[in-house]
Amino acid sequence: MEKPNVENVGTSAKKLSAIDPDDFEVDEGFGYRILNFLAVFFVISQAVMCKKCKSVVTFTESGKRGLGFKIVISCQKCDKIYIPSSPFIEKGYEINRKIILAMRLLGVGLNGIIKFCAFMDLPRPIFQSFYDQIVQKIAVGAEAVCQLSIKNVAREEKEKSDEKVTNTSGITISGDGL
Repeated sequence: MEKPNVENVGTSAKKLSAIDPDDFEVDEGFGYRILNFLAVFFVISQAVMCKKCKSVVTFTESGKRGLGFKIVISCQKCDKIYIPSSPFIEKGYEINRKIILAMRLLGVGLNGIIKFCAFMDLPRPIFQSFYDQIVQKIAVGAEAVCQLSIKNVAREEKEKSDEKVTNTSGITISGDGL
């Protein structure tokens, strides 16, 4: 973790920067991490064995779709176990939707996502058709939130106007005649 320059920040930030983040073990049951599959799962396979038959366990991947995949746990005597790397929603992994949303919020489109994944040595994330479907769903969701927000603001303004003027109902407006 890079340590920020705390000279130009407040007292609370200076106190917090004095705490070593390695002193705290965080149990986060939800979240994503980027890891090197081969390096991590090779070490895990050296440390664990099959619960049922006590044989050697290996880890591979299958069912790749963009950034999502299935982790395959295999041993010599038992059936393989498949674990999705992220929740599978309809026809795709949630991680693919999340990267599209995050990059769109940053102002980056599909080509930027592809470049990011290439620079990070990640698989190609998604194809144009899936990207377009997700962007359309984001637009529908954003429109719904926008309309709800407009209705709430209008209701609040009407309530405030009704409090100030008791003989009218609705919002009072004024104009300059143009």
